[in-house]
Amino acid sequence: MRVTQADWVYFEEIYLRSQQAYWWSPDSSRLVFLRIDDGPVHPFTLVDQISSLQVVETTRYPKAGDPNPVVKLGIVSVGGGPLQWVDLRDY
Repeated sequence: MRVTQADWVYFEEIYLRSQQAYWWSPDSSRLVFLRIDDGPVHPFTLVDQISSLQVVETTRYPKAGDPNPVVKLGIVSVGGGPLQWVDLRDY
């Protein structure tokens, strides 16, 4: 199972620098999570100038006007059953 982490947009703007992108229901019977697809976001190359080795990194970073990550909110029961996607069209 892959650990879901908030990408840079959600990490900075929504989660106040927390990597968590999943939550337990109050009764622990369900898990709510974000599915973040960075596929539409263009790669962006930067240089880590703090490091003495100046490491070159490539990350997906949408510039103004470029596509953002596509996000879905899912709910799954810990007892099994189908995955449910929340309809977020109105948001």
